[in-house]
Amino acid sequence: MPLGSSENSPKTAATSKQIGLAFIDFIVRSGKAKDDPNEALASLPERDRESIRYETMLLVGWINEYATWDLFRNKPEQNTILTDYYSLMDDFAQKDPTWRTFDTELRKRIPVYAAAVRDGLQKSQLEQVGWEFARFCDHSDDILFQVTGTMEFAANYAATLKFLSDLNVVA
Repeated sequence: MPLGSSENSPKTAATSKQIGLAFIDFIVRSGKAKDDPNEALASLPERDRESIRYETMLLVGWINEYATWDLFRNKPEQNTILTDYYSLMDDFAQKDPTWRTFDTELRKRIPVYAAAVRDGLQKSQLEQVGWEFARFCDHSDDILFQVTGTMEFAANYAATLKFLSDLNVVA
């Protein structure tokens, strides 16, 4: 049975390691091409579309951490989930050079996206994360990239919070 649950079912039991694996799956799936109803992204050069997919994967990697921190603030589950998530990321990075590069880039993004949310208390957090996303895609002044980053942050953060809320974390 997959992790998570339907709206009317009881919470699904999950270990922190299962959650970590689900987080890695979220990262991988976020990098797959998506349908764009407005075709705005489809009109971009392939290099830019690849940049958006890769940055979305990095953003989701950070969202996994941020949502866990936010939902389990001051609870023992927070540390357990994040420790297993980081451990799995480290295992993948040791075995796969591509994943190692991804992990290195993710570690660079974590403080930047965290600062954007922290600084966003004065402005819109969504907007701040969107502008950092655009900057990482080498389009710091491009509203399409900013809006894409904002939408990716909002959608993936909400999905991750829902996923975590539907779980009963077990040892």
